[in-house]
Amino acid sequence: MLQEQEFVTHTNIQRETLQQPHRVWISLFFGGSATIIIVLLVLGSISLLNPFHVPGAILSRLAPLLSSLPILLLGVFLALLLFSLLAFFLLRPTGLIRYLRRVHKDQQQYHDLYTPLTALTNIRRALDEYVPGIDAPTVTIQEEQVSILDLVQQQDAHQLILGVPGAGKTMALRVYQHSASQQPFKLAFRRKRIPVYVPMKNYSLYLKKMQPVPVSVADDASEAPQVTLLDFLYESDLPGMHSLRPYVYRLAQQGRLLLLCDGLNEVDSNYLSQVSQELVALMRTTENRLVMTCREVDYREQSEFVQLVDEGQAEQVVIYPLQPEQIYEFIETYVTAQGNQWRHTAGQIMQVIDRSRLRYHCTNPMMLFTLMGIIDKIGVERGKQIDTRGRLLREYVKQLIEYEQQQAKWKQGAPQEQEVIRFLSEVACAARWANDRNAIQLQISTSSFASGGERRGGPGFVELADELQFWLDEHQAHGPFVSSEGNDEPLPQPYDDLVLLLQFSLSAALIEISPGGVLSFRHELIAEYFVAEYFFAGNKRRSSPQTIREDLLENVGRWSEPVAIWAGLLENPLLLAERFGDLGRNNPAYVLQALALALVCVGVLWTPPQAEVQRTVLLPSSVEEALSIAVRNRAAREELARIFTRCAEEGGQEVYRSLLPLIMVDGVDELLALLDQNIVPELLFTQLQDAVDNVAYEAQVKRIVRVLARFGGMVVDRAVRLSQPVPERSIRLRAAAINILGGTNDVRAVEPLIARLSDTEPFIIERATNALIRLGPEHTLVSVLRELESRTTSPFRMRIHRATLTILGRFLDEQALLRKVTPMQYQRILDTLVPVLTSNY
Repeated sequence: MLQEQEFVTHTNIQRETLQQPHRVWISLFFGGSATIIIVLLVLGSISLLNPFHVPGAILSRLAPLLSSLPILLLGVFLALLLFSLLAFFLLRPTGLIRYLRRVHKDQQQYHDLYTPLTALTNIRRALDEYVPGIDAPTVTIQEEQVSILDLVQQQDAHQLILGVPGAGKTMALRVYQHSASQQPFKLAFRRKRIPVYVPMKNYSLYLKKMQPVPVSVADDASEAPQVTLLDFLYESDLPGMHSLRPYVYRLAQQGRLLLLCDGLNEVDSNYLSQVSQELVALMRTTENRLVMTCREVDYREQSEFVQLVDEGQAEQVVIYPLQPEQIYEFIETYVTAQGNQWRHTAGQIMQVIDRSRLRYHCTNPMMLFTLMGIIDKIGVERGKQIDTRGRLLREYVKQLIEYEQQQAKWKQGAPQEQEVIRFLSEVACAARWANDRNAIQLQISTSSFASGGERRGGPGFVELADELQFWLDEHQAHGPFVSSEGNDEPLPQPYDDLVLLLQFSLSAALIEISPGGVLSFRHELIAEYFVAEYFFAGNKRRSSPQTIREDLLENVGRWSEPVAIWAGLLENPLLLAERFGDLGRNNPAYVLQALALALVCVGVLWTPPQAEVQRTVLLPSSVEEALSIAVRNRAAREELARIFTRCAEEGGQEVYRSLLPLIMVDGVDELLALLDQNIVPELLFTQLQDAVDNVAYEAQVKRIVRVLARFGGMVVDRAVRLSQPVPERSIRLRAAAINILGGTNDVRAVEPLIARLSDTEPFIIERATNALIRLGPEHTLVSVLRELESRTTSPFRMRIHRATLTILGRFLDEQALLRKVTPMQYQRILDTLVPVLTSNY
């Protein structure tokens, strides 16, 4: 196991030692140049102005200086020393200022595109001062409505920002680097922290290049060549790094780096543990500040991060999906910013979202931003039809390509849309099989790319195209199918003009290419979409009977998101679900993995009750058979829950929506109890609110109420809120919430139910009475007797007493042994009832 180490390693010290003479020579060069200029100016002024009034030629005028030569040489030496020292001390601030100006300019485009978006976050605050030896210090936990950018700017502690891809983490870090570099002189001269944006996918590629065998799997970890994040920064081609490179190690030693590490989940899984331990060591042992983004699953699986947060040494921020009011606020802000050129109102766009499956997807900021980027062109009716992630991303990419094709620089030479998609799909899929999520490293000469990269057909792009073709030959993209004989699919057709495709894709902002040859997609979700397009194309061109590749089932988490997007491109995702079901039936060892991916496809098809187009979900027989067997077996049920959760955490969140049509299957409620205790209740409550007033869903609503009640105390607060009388809330929804409270077996449900006994609706009073009876005397008797004994004047007092008498009557008549009142409870009931029955009531 990699041990915690100081951030500056032996390699760092060697490089720092080599940099010092280099810096001295540069300082001497500038000092000597300045001294020579000053000497020449002095000699020139003497020869021209003749301040000593010496008659004769120029040499005669300079003669007085020769008599004072030792003094003059001393003056020249002092000038050289002064200017060299000045250059030496100004060299670093000047380099820092150049770096800050460069990154400020480079991140300007992201600042211009940024639209503030407030999201609900769960924050575990870091301690102001960490005291070693305290195992579990008190860490403040709170929920806030805040934008990620404001959250990062307001804190000075280490931060771990957790959220799904598309939550806005990358944009926030880029905009933060832009704002943090606005005052370069202040940062350089006042010794403030220097913001450095670190794409972790690039660091992952650097590790794979410099350290082919991860430290965790090396035979002798002590002898394995080990590189660090500082080594990567020193050798990287990140914007402005040539100005910062000489000072990286010294700044790290001084604690003057603000490292914005974006996308830990994009690190190759073989190197993830090594990188995580290095980052934790950085936060523990140096004064540098680190802000890291990743998914929740990556954070949980690296125990070092969990321990760091538990000790209060770092702040953990979890970004929740957008709520309807946040979506509407963003849409209003976006539409207003477009001015009069926008054709649709915020209300029209919200209607598109609410009446389609977009209401599920637009809780993700990137998906919402993607919709806003295309909706005004395609119109609201078309918007309701592209209501899967696959279709939404396909339309977005299509518009980017069409826009680029219309640019004058291409004239008639722009490539066809399908050719661009085929090319990028192959690259994305090959990268995925190579265990790189959305970036690959091409071996090119930096100088060649820099000189020819801007010209069509220039030497940089020619070399890049050749290297990319070589990389694709070594890393073949595999489709989702193999023939019945076990043969792989044929090799992709060669491209007519790979240079043109590269230049077009780069100009359309679908990919990015660094001077060092790192080719990456503009976003992780765009890369996932192109993988799905490769699968979709493989599905179209298959001519002979083929089966799904078993490799997809060996790591269902890695492929769950591409499969979800692929299913969203199909007219009927159930056909794909059926193929996964058949694969599981024929491969018993992978039956649960195949079932999980089949459920992802089922979840893609599911539509909300208020959608204008309803799609019938009828489970394929192979899927239904596998599910019914799995939920009845405890071990299989627990393993399916683990795989199910993994699929959702890795990006196939549609799998959770498959629970809604499955909820009527006997035994599924046992599976639900093993899944995420936050996501499942939220999903069921949302469906309950959508469907409770629709008679067609009455049977499902009853099952949802029963399942939600099984979550006990976790759902009490939400159910209490829904039981309250609000003008726009239906009686059926309030009654359903009261029924949930009655089944929770939680004492916190008692008082809210007692309060509902004074409701103005008789039906609600009846439901609350039955709910209190279901909770049983153990939880409710004290509160019921208190209400019966109360003589407070109230217009509802008679109703409350009537309800309490009904409850007590049921308690006394109960025959079930486990629910019968105890002798002591029986006596207390009689002691309270007798005065009521004998008094002048």
